[in-house]
Amino acid sequence: MKKVLILITMLFSFGTTFSQKKVVNKVQTFKLGNLEIYKNDLHGKYTHLFEFEEAQKACAALGNGWRLPTIEELKNIYAHKNEIGNLTQFSYWTSTLAYEGSKIAYYIKFTDGTPEFDYNVYTTSSVRPVRSK
Repeated sequence: MKKVLILITMLFSFGTTFSQKKVVNKVQTFKLGNLEIYKNDLHGKYTHLFEFEEAQKACAALGNGWRLPTIEELKNIYAHKNEIGNLTQFSYWTSTLAYEGSKIAYYIKFTDGTPEFDYNVYTTSSVRPVRSK
């Protein structure tokens, strides 16, 4: 009987201790001026490439102000790519549209830093979230 009581007490104590733990999800970032840059590209269900609307949703899902960078912010990221690290040679989405309400968004090729735009419903690019700090 004494062994049973000790066992029940141990199990109850373990459960209480375990449930009181808080898991803090810290994200590694790189600071560039007042811009905080996510340390890695986002990855979707099957690939690291996203259509534009998927890219916007994936950034927003991170919470806490994460978003796609503007074209100017991404140009600055490209200029500091060696310091930031973990950037692919693919293109990256920006939040900048060709004109308001359009289905055409800019991306920057990280092979040479060239900004281009395309119909975002047909193109996929990498995603590197940022937030203002």
